[in-house]
Amino acid sequence: MKEQVVNEWVQRGNRDIDVAKILLAKQNYFEIILFHIHQAVEKYLKGFLILKGWSLKKIHDLELLFTEAINFNKKFQKYLDFGRKLTAFYYEER
Repeated sequence: MKEQVVNEWVQRGNRDIDVAKILLAKQNYFEIILFHIHQAVEKYLKGFLILKGWSLKKIHDLELLFTEAINFNKKFQKYLDFGRKLTAFYYEER
């Protein structure tokens, strides 16, 4: 059951990446591409965290999600700044 939920999160993230790739071929879609990248990273992180037993929370802050992920795997530490920057852009555009 948990694996099915995780797979659904990964598939949703993959669809966001697919949209970003399609838009990348066009010009002047930078903000929308970054929005979909943020969405994909958020969904991948939530899938990882759910796999580790984390209870789903309605948050969109990648820095917070990466911080949660660090509790399970320290390698996520190197992505904290990326998460912070992408989240700042995400909220700025909304």
